[in-house]
Amino acid sequence: MYHGADHLRAFVPDDCSGQVSSKYLVESVVDRVKIQAVLDLGCGTGDSVDFFRKAAPNSIWIGIDLAASPEVDGRTRKNINLCSYDGIHLPIRDNAFDLVYFHQVLEHVHEPYRLIEEIGRIMRPGGFLVGSVSHLEPFHSLSISNFTPYGLSLLLGHGGMRLVEIRPGIDALCLLIYRASGKILPLKRYFSRFFERESPFNRLVSIVGRFAGKSHQETNLIKLL
Repeated sequence: MYHGADHLRAFVPDDCSGQVSSKYLVESVVDRVKIQAVLDLGCGTGDSVDFFRKAAPNSIWIGIDLAASPEVDGRTRKNINLCSYDGIHLPIRDNAFDLVYFHQVLEHVHEPYRLIEEIGRIMRPGGFLVGSVSHLEPFHSLSISNFTPYGLSLLLGHGGMRLVEIRPGIDALCLLIYRASGKILPLKRYFSRFFERESPFNRLVSIVGRFAGKSHQETNLIKLL
């Protein structure tokens, strides 16, 4: 029905069709398995430590990022476990983490296929890689590429992993307006909320999907495609 949908259908859930964030996906994992060690890849300011202290309070959190970036340069946090890397080689032993987390990171990576091999190396058997990408977000913070859902499945396979589930996040139209708002702070603040909650366009797709009798999976596919 939708061009390219056959490549995604096995990974797209049918339980609900709401927009989600990377934190929602983390919560779905920690509800099912015990997480002992978490790596925030591309941790930036390190703010995710607060979320993981609540979501997985008995786990060890470590953040890793480049030695310098706009986000790292703005970091003010102290007394958290942080380290740096060169963008490819992770200075971490094999099988060290149950969960590797990233939030809008892969579009900034120069050699994602080499990095994904490293991620596969440091993950414990049965571990999870959970995160989000800014698909079609305009240039931001030294970004260099965008990943499609199908592209993500190929990337994960290269690292010895398999895509289990993919859900829609903030839509491209909302991202365009958010970036175009520039220094118009009221407009920027208004659209920034849609990283964590259903955007107007995604809400419209959900409403139309319900009236058209679409399943949750079909609605998710429309949002993703």
